[in-house]
Amino acid sequence: MRLAALLIAVAAAEEFRANLDPMIEATRWWTDGGAPPAHWVVHGESDLDYLKQPAISSTIKEVFEARFRNTSVVVKWVKDGAQPARHEAFTEIVFLEYCRGGPGIPRLLGAYRNENGTVVWVVEKVGESIGQSTMPNGRKEGVYPKWRAFVEAAPLDAARAIFRCFRSFSELGGFFMNDLHMGQFAFFEGALYAIDGLQIAAGPARDFVDNAANVARFVGKLPLRHTNFNYCKKIERKTRVANSFKYNITYRNINETQRNEKCRRVANNRHVKDVATKPYLLPFVIGRSAGDDRKKLMALSATMLRPAHKASPQTFTALLEALG
Repeated sequence: MRLAALLIAVAAAEEFRANLDPMIEATRWWTDGGAPPAHWVVHGESDLDYLKQPAISSTIKEVFEARFRNTSVVVKWVKDGAQPARHEAFTEIVFLEYCRGGPGIPRLLGAYRNENGTVVWVVEKVGESIGQSTMPNGRKEGVYPKWRAFVEAAPLDAARAIFRCFRSFSELGGFFMNDLHMGQFAFFEGALYAIDGLQIAAGPARDFVDNAANVARFVGKLPLRHTNFNYCKKIERKTRVANSFKYNITYRNINETQRNEKCRRVANNRHVKDVATKPYLLPFVIGRSAGDDRKKLMALSATMLRPAHKASPQTFTALLEALG
């Protein structure tokens, strides 16, 4: 059983490494004006029928729903003057291309430049957000009905959906979500999706970005000190509060003057404890389970919260195997 799980994990990791090629193609299109990746099916605004209202409110991006070939899609671009140094478009395209095909990863359908030269990218629509932490008026909101109903009907399947999503972007993809909240996830047909751009933390995609020659060739128009996909972290202190972990983390952009600082990469299993503590993830599932399902999930949660040197499993692949 463990050997089979290991072989599956190795195969999945190799599949993600193969996704370096489309990621590099997309980066070359961005910086050098090369041909778009052959798998992109959206090439311009004429391919889309826009809806009139924005899909969400954002201070950084414009996000609209549209129709493409009679299916719903999400269209995004960075607002004019809205912290352009963050390069939201580039980081999200890198994330979506490298993690393409992973469970819980929306499919990037294509990107193009509009008449103002702004990069617009188009992603398949994957259901609705699982909830909202706060409303614009400050009133606290909760988990939305579809995710709640799925969790209550099939708590073990809900836990698997969470583990698969995080396994795709974190453990195998090597990406890190430093702004965890309910609005970062959507639920569709039994799967949980990560629906926003992430930072590259570890793995082949990080190695590609860190390589000076690649940065000069592909990211020359985006100075390294300004990119937001190349963070490392330094944990200054950690405290245990009410069965949850709170980290005081300093994020630094890696540039030539900072490479020798005492700052380390974010581990690709960093989110294991996040999943065990965020109230809308595993604790929410546990709270709506019963009987043997609840016992199984509580045992997994306890394992996830132990210090790494005392706990097994500490990866999402192992957690999925333990869940069965």
